[in-house]
Amino acid sequence: MVDKAALLGHPAAGSLWPQAVAALSRLLDRKVKYKVFDVEPGRFIEVATKLHKEEYIGANVVMPHKRAALSLAVSVSGEARSIGAVNCLNWDKSDVKGHNIEALGFYDALVDASFKARDSVCQILGAGCAARAAAYALGRAGARQVRIWARKPAQAETLAREIGVYWPNTIFSAGLDGPAALWLNATPLGLEGYSDKPPIKALPGSVLVMDLSYGRATKFLALGAVARARCLNGIPALVYQAIRGWELWFGPVGNPGRAVLKADVMRLKRWR
Repeated sequence: MVDKAALLGHPAAGSLWPQAVAALSRLLDRKVKYKVFDVEPGRFIEVATKLHKEEYIGANVVMPHKRAALSLAVSVSGEARSIGAVNCLNWDKSDVKGHNIEALGFYDALVDASFKARDSVCQILGAGCAARAAAYALGRAGARQVRIWARKPAQAETLAREIGVYWPNTIFSAGLDGPAALWLNATPLGLEGYSDKPPIKALPGSVLVMDLSYGRATKFLALGAVARARCLNGIPALVYQAIRGWELWFGPVGNPGRAVLKADVMRLKRWR
């Protein structure tokens, strides 16, 4: 038997989700037919419903469909409801389950990098769905303060206010001022078609610098290197998301655990 799963996004070309799922399929010895669908805005519900009827087990959902996926899901996880976005669907005959594995994968990557979020000061660039997931994860991890910057300040203020409701012991604020142990880029900075000029010239206090994009060396990560911080692109978080999604579809990966499996995936696939 071959299970079927999908990636739904727009644009969908260039995503590393297929490589991550293929690596897990090989390592865990389970055949999965994984298909990429480039779905224009407005057609998400139609396409996702069709895949459900065709007995796909689930789908990974990327921009711009994470909020549409939330509206489609019948059963929604606590993380997804609080963050306001679904990026993993799990289908059975009578239910559409929506999850947010972005927050979980991001947190797994922090732990894997030996970064201790508790009582730390963290700076996030961006106010979209990925930034929301990261802010939620940092609040749950016990960060002392999470500052959020966006080109439109009102978006950063809204995100800080909305996520702060769930984690009152963490100070969420809008702005880009002062040192931070974690600097996270959750914007399209450096991606093809976007500027690669960060809104700041240095990353003071940085211990870990993470850019959720992948595929090229960005100037944001270059600033992290100048600061002599540990620098990570978005691939480790993506692999951990893939593992979390796999567990939702097929059950726990068991021993030797997610961290070892993530390392095996990274060795198996030459990531670009």
